[in-house]
Amino acid sequence: MKSIGVAGKNAKFGKDVKLAEGSLIVTFTPGYLDSLGVGEHVMSVVFEDGETTFLIHVLEKEAASPESPATGDGFPMTLLIVMVLVSLAGVAATVKCRKKNAVK
Repeated sequence: MKSIGVAGKNAKFGKDVKLAEGSLIVTFTPGYLDSLGVGEHVMSVVFEDGETTFLIHVLEKEAASPESPATGDGFPMTLLIVMVLVSLAGVAATVKCRKKNAVK
């Protein structure tokens, strides 16, 4: 392959375009695609024995949605209630034992 590019603007091999061994496998770098802008572009590939063109569609980047911080809303309420009841039972047992030992 001699060159590849859009509208006479050739991509630089190794910087804008990566080629793979075997069949014609071309990978455009994100920076090169950003330089083209959103929309349709006619790419031209020049070989030793001819030339071909193809159409590529550059899409808009999806906006990264910020993840919401964990608020604890998913905490199992049943577990929380059981823990509170066990704690109250422990406090009640401690108070009862102290009163019982204090009388003697």
